[in-house]
Amino acid sequence: MNTLVVVAVVLALELVFWGLRRWQKGFRGGLLFHLWAILLAIFMVFEGTPWADEDGALWQLLCTGALVFSVLVLFGLLDSFLVVRPLDPKAMHQEGRYLVPRLLYNVVRFLSVVASGIFALTAIHSVPLPTVLVSSTVVSAVLGLALQDVLKNVFAGVSMELEGRIKEGDWLSLDGQPAIVESMSWRSTQLRTNLGVRLVEPNATLADRRLISYGSGRLPVAFSFIVGLPYEAPPADCRAALLGAARAVDSVLAEPPPQALLHRYGDHAIGFDLRVWTRDVHRIEMVADQVRTRIWYELQRAGLYVPFPIRTIHMHQMDAQQARQKEAQAQRLSCQLANVDLFADLEPEALGRLAECARPLDFDDGEALTREGDPGDSLFVLDRGRVMVSQSGQKIGTGSIQLAALGPGDVFGEMSLLTGEKRSATVRADGSCRVLVLSKDALMPLMQSEPGLAESFSRILAQRKAANVAAFEAREKAPRTPDSLEVESQTMLRRIRRFFRLS
Repeated sequence: MNTLVVVAVVLALELVFWGLRRWQKGFRGGLLFHLWAILLAIFMVFEGTPWADEDGALWQLLCTGALVFSVLVLFGLLDSFLVVRPLDPKAMHQEGRYLVPRLLYNVVRFLSVVASGIFALTAIHSVPLPTVLVSSTVVSAVLGLALQDVLKNVFAGVSMELEGRIKEGDWLSLDGQPAIVESMSWRSTQLRTNLGVRLVEPNATLADRRLISYGSGRLPVAFSFIVGLPYEAPPADCRAALLGAARAVDSVLAEPPPQALLHRYGDHAIGFDLRVWTRDVHRIEMVADQVRTRIWYELQRAGLYVPFPIRTIHMHQMDAQQARQKEAQAQRLSCQLANVDLFADLEPEALGRLAECARPLDFDDGEALTREGDPGDSLFVLDRGRVMVSQSGQKIGTGSIQLAALGPGDVFGEMSLLTGEKRSATVRADGSCRVLVLSKDALMPLMQSEPGLAESFSRILAQRKAANVAAFEAREKAPRTPDSLEVESQTMLRRIRRFFRLS
């Protein structure tokens, strides 16, 4: 009969266990719960019977096991329903996180098991409490001396968890090397660098050193870049260039906005502190590389430079080799302008004057040289690299349309140069590239000295405009007729004369 009762109690406890697993899939039990159910069932059935002789060694071991296993099962329930909970309270089957420091929780569980063992020795096995305490004190002293380094790491780990200095998933800077905290154990903390190298640092070592924590990326983190710029450059221009470089990086957040602060007056340069915010803490070095690269390109286009640490020497007299290099560069620019249909009929002297006014600019991969709808009054000649020309397709109910891919010698922006019209397309660098920029001020003297150029330019612009909108007209209607091109040419001529104030 007792055997049937034991089986019934075990089945009832197993049914409870099954219900807990169904309700909370993260419930921790397994073999521990099954053993506890068997011990508890035997204890409940035979308690108060003649077989339960307090002096029987078997019964005492049974009671001790039931007590210790009950403590372990209790902590298993705390694990599943209190300590570990999902991030979303409504999503009970998601992977959870510890709401209390895990290492501290493990220490408390260990001490609870030890306390239950001491209670079993005194209450069940009738061992005097002073004997247990003296024995445990001796054992503790021996273990403390033998494991003092381990205990030091344990208490250091508990201290760091209670203070919240570091948590699993945080990125730290160890000797300048970024590393993520993967797990924290009794003795050490396991980290992994962004190069995939795993590090095992003792908890006591981490507790004693100065740590730089970037967090997990949930909150933005600021990084500073100190840049030295020349004294003759206005601070407003320096700030504009640095902020433009920061905004061009995708990983840099718009909120909080980047800041460019005048940091100090050095012996050879003005120091600016560019501060940017990002959540990409897992790729800190890549973000820093992108920001520094954009700074270089932006400073080049703005005509700024970073002074050398010792001194900057301005040479007012060029030697023969430099003069030959400058002459060769001007000749090359003249040849490039001569290949442009707009300037094909110009005399070599006029081409030379334009080449002297052309300003070279460098752009990085993905940067926008022009944006559709922006004002402009300059023309670009692609000297090196490749750019992609695109235009919005809202008028025909589609997204961005790729119009062309331009290479060295190609020209764009002529409509804005000759008429002041807003940019009709977006041009982005496909890889690093260099362009020669020719502005309205450089073309103005030539237009006023040779008014006949306006008619030639107007015909070419009309043809180019018809070619540029062909991608749209092919989807909507037939191409333009020659009469429509002539009307467009006359319209362009009036706009050119008005823009350059020609009679």
